[in-house]
Amino acid sequence: MFPPPFELIECIDLFNILNAEINGLARISDTNYLYLLDCRSRKEYDESHIISANHIRRNEDGQYDMPWRADLETREHIVLYDSRTNNLPLKEQDEIYICASLLQQHVTALTTIRIVKGGFQLFSKLYPFLRTSQSLYSPKELELIQTYPNEICPNLVYLGRRQHAVNSQIVKDLKIRAYVNCTKHEDYLVQGGDTRKYCRVSIDDVHDADNIFELLHDAVNFISVAYDRGDPVLVYSDRGVSRSAAVIVAFISFQMRMSSQQALKYVEKHRPIRPQQSFIACIDNLNEKLQELKEAMSNVNQISIDDDNDEQASH
Repeated sequence: MFPPPFELIECIDLFNILNAEINGLARISDTNYLYLLDCRSRKEYDESHIISANHIRRNEDGQYDMPWRADLETREHIVLYDSRTNNLPLKEQDEIYICASLLQQHVTALTTIRIVKGGFQLFSKLYPFLRTSQSLYSPKELELIQTYPNEICPNLVYLGRRQHAVNSQIVKDLKIRAYVNCTKHEDYLVQGGDTRKYCRVSIDDVHDADNIFELLHDAVNFISVAYDRGDPVLVYSDRGVSRSAAVIVAFISFQMRMSSQQALKYVEKHRPIRPQQSFIACIDNLNEKLQELKEAMSNVNQISIDDDNDEQASH
């Protein structure tokens, strides 16, 4: 008998699933979107769990009270976590294996049961602000849950909307220290007086812009400096799907040495985006020039080091 098709996902993947939006509202309010199951003890669950997580009770006979099959078959995501599972395959005696196997019997063969790597311990360490003791939510409460910008590079690069940038609690929770503003206007609520922490990218996503190349070049350089410095960066626009997405794709293409299409697919795994094709079209050319500049600077630095070594050797 083949083992059930479980898949291990990173904490960042669950973070982005939880913070998906539709029309500015949290997607976890959609009953067809996510079934998140906490497989720890009831006591641990009651003390603290990941927001919106369920807990399966046992009946008097010790059997699990499973959700209705119809409630599971339509779910876009089915995700389980325990305290700290790190590897697959799961051990058959573990509670999370038992729960996952039972759930697998209630879904279609095409549904993948996902397990959070590191479990509650790691997730709550990375995202303590997404822990709660509340177990029941009204539909309205779920709709109004505060969403966070999507995490593109762990702990360092985020993509979102302007509402995220001006929300002091989000900025504090994610420790944001730099901003790339891709809206059509200056943002004095965010900008402050430190130009090292604020970059303005004035791209119009309705029409082709002659200066797209130059603007993307400046934005990628700004993000790269913050990234190397270890400063978390929030790239944002009005909706976080076009202009800001193009900037993120350009940065990922440069940072990870990917083609524009590879970078586009990478970002799409973390957040639904729809950047203008005119933006994407110039990214490969931009990436090539930035890599050439980076290599040239590296060669200059190496020559300088070699000269210093030669001078020291002569003495």
